[in-house]
Amino acid sequence: MISCAWFRTRKGKLIDERRVHVLYKDGFRILRAVVYLIKEEKPFAFFSVVARLPTALLAASLAIFGFLSFTCGLILDTASRGRAESKRLAYLSVPVRFTSVKSMDP
Repeated sequence: MISCAWFRTRKGKLIDERRVHVLYKDGFRILRAVVYLIKEEKPFAFFSVVARLPTALLAASLAIFGFLSFTCGLILDTASRGRAESKRLAYLSVPVRFTSVKSMDP
């Protein structure tokens, strides 16, 4: 038996699961081509030449700080999800005690 999931696009068209990765692959190819063309046609705008050293240091330090913040966020998110899952498993491991309810039948 072959299982196949279907996804609905923004226009309401159904797409097979096997075609979704092809769509992303094509999108990345187009994006790479656009970046390459911009780099070849206007290299100074692409690389944005920095005239002063303090500006370059500020830009580099902000980039490093952004990367570190992103990495710390990923680590904290993973840790909080792990704690939530541990709490959920601990809650589910507690045995359930049922009390007998007397029936209303005479």
